[in-house]
Amino acid sequence: LRERLAQRRRHFEQISLPEESLSERWGETADLASYIVNLWLEGRTLDEVIARAEALGQMGSEMAGGYILAGDLIDDLAKSADVNFDRLLPMIRAMARVVM
Repeated sequence: LRERLAQRRRHFEQISLPEESLSERWGETADLASYIVNLWLEGRTLDEVIARAEALGQMGSEMAGGYILAGDLIDDLAKSADVNFDRLLPMIRAMARVVM
């Protein structure tokens, strides 16, 4: 397990992406994080995973999932018109394509 993680970390460290290439760096960092999580989950039962999440305080209401949208775009949208879910969803999808 440690050797597999060390290999993946070396791969991550050898990738030279320019700092201004946020989407590529984001993708590589997300891949590494996913790899680490998958290694940790390997061989564990759902009950073990839930117990660990509870021990870390990740199951309570204080750790609600989701995203908080903020910034000039959101402020402008909020001020300009009522935005319902049907109108908001395509905007979020478009932003996700830009980030990823």
